[in-house]
Amino acid sequence: MTPTPTGPAQPRRGRPPSADRTAQRRRELVATAYAVFIEKGYTAAGVNDITDRLGVATGTFYRYFDSKREILDHVIEFGIEKMFTAIQEAWGAGPDESFDGFIAHLHTVGEAMMRTLDEEPGMVRMLLFEATAVDEELTSRLLGVHEALGAAIASMLDHGVAQGYLRQGLDTRLIGRSLYMMLSPSLVDMLTEPLGPQGRAHHIDVVLDLVLNGLRAP
Repeated sequence: MTPTPTGPAQPRRGRPPSADRTAQRRRELVATAYAVFIEKGYTAAGVNDITDRLGVATGTFYRYFDSKREILDHVIEFGIEKMFTAIQEAWGAGPDESFDGFIAHLHTVGEAMMRTLDEEPGMVRMLLFEATAVDEELTSRLLGVHEALGAAIASMLDHGVAQGYLRQGLDTRLIGRSLYMMLSPSLVDMLTEPLGPQGRAHHIDVVLDLVLNGLRAP
């Protein structure tokens, strides 16, 4: 009797359950490490602090990450993603087609970025001070983040130039970086105490007033 051909075995659809569980556990470890690092500081925190808070054995950590330094890369990405998500949501459809609308929109985007950091000052400490002292590779990555934040503001400026309510010939890249860096004193102040909504608005207003009106008396 000739056997009936059955054809090749059909591949299983979807990712193996173990892969899903691995990804979930890695996310849990990164989110927990983020909370620990911004609370205690990267230098002071240990792997045991992460596993104790998550309620897993220390060996579980080392099944997913080789060291505290390795998970720091993912923690930085986690924090930066939170900040850029807030900025993108505030950006929305972009500024109105007027100078006043542009200034209002710039204020909204600045508030979104500052609120994210103001609510978690430990992230400011980690990004500005601790992470840049770890090694050159991480420092280079963080400088890239600062460049990206300046570029986000530069894109708003480019939009204004294209619409005609900002003058031609602006070095939007340099101005975008300058506007972002002008908020640095605000970030340092956050390490002492939260600015709160009124404090953040005041800091942004001061920067915008300087840009719009300069220092010279009328």
